[in-house]
Amino acid sequence: VRMRGATERAGFDLFAGSYWDGLADLAEWEGDLGAALTCVEEALRSQRNRVRSAKGGWYGAHAAGLALEAGEVDRAESFFADIDPMVGSEAQWWCGLGLHIAARRHDLEAMGRYAAALTTVAIKRGGTDPQLVHDVVRAMLLGGASPNEVWAFFQGLPVGFGHPAPEDEPYIQLVLAQLLEASGDYEKALGRYDAAIATAGARVRPAALGTAHVGAGRSLLALGRLGDAKEHAAIGAILLARWGGTRVEELAVLERRVGGGVSAEGPPELTPREREVAAL
Repeated sequence: VRMRGATERAGFDLFAGSYWDGLADLAEWEGDLGAALTCVEEALRSQRNRVRSAKGGWYGAHAAGLALEAGEVDRAESFFADIDPMVGSEAQWWCGLGLHIAARRHDLEAMGRYAAALTTVAIKRGGTDPQLVHDVVRAMLLGGASPNEVWAFFQGLPVGFGHPAPEDEPYIQLVLAQLLEASGDYEKALGRYDAAIATAGARVRPAALGTAHVGAGRSLLALGRLGDAKEHAAIGAILLARWGGTRVEELAVLERRVGGGVSAEGPPELTPREREVAAL
C-alpha cells in the first residue's frame, strides 16, 4: 500500500499492475472470487496504455482464469483473445487456458490440440504446475472427455518442476481422486480426496479445497455413507461461500442429495453421477 501511494504521488504507475494482481491473488486465497475479479481488472486497466509484455499477458490470463471460475466463458475467451500468442504460446498457463476454454465449450478437437501443446511445453520445462493440472483435468471431465482420455493426458505430463513428489502434492492427489471418481472407483477416489485434504495445509486455495470436500461427499454418498457426506458438504459450503461457477453448482447438487435442498429425482437406472449431470 505504501509503495502504491508513493508511486501515485510521483505520477509513476509502473508497479500498479503488479499491485492489483497481487491483491487479486490474495483475494483468491481468501476465497473471494468477486474481489479477485475486481482487482485483476484493475491490473489490466493499469496496463492498457503500455506496450504488450509477458507480465501484461499474464494479467489477461489471470483475468480469464477467474472468469472461467465464475462461469463466464465468453468473457474468458475475450481476455484470452487479447493475449499475444507470441508472448504466451511457450508458457504452460497459455496452453492450459486454451485447453480450459475449449473444455468449457465442449470442443473436443480443440481440447486435443491444447492438451498436446501443454504436454509439449511441460516436457520442455521439465515439469507441470500441479494447480494447473487440477484445473484442466477437472475442466476436461466437465467438458465431455472420457476418463480414459483424461488419464492418458495426465500420465503424459512430467512431474517435478520444483514441486513435491506426487504422493506429497495435494493438487495431484486431487487430480487422481477426480479421475478415480469419474471412472466409478469411489472407494479409491475417497482415499485420494482424503489425502488431498490432509496434505493441503497452506498450499491449496479454498476453491480447490472446497472441490475436494465436495468430491469426497459425492464418493461417500456413492458408498452409502450419508452422514459423512453431509459433513463434507458443510465444510465445502464454508470454503465456497464467496466463490461461484461450476464448483458452487457441484456443491449445490451435493447439498440437495444429502438433504439440503431439492433432490434430483429420476428413474432407478440413473447412476449417481448421471443424476448430478441432470441436476446441473
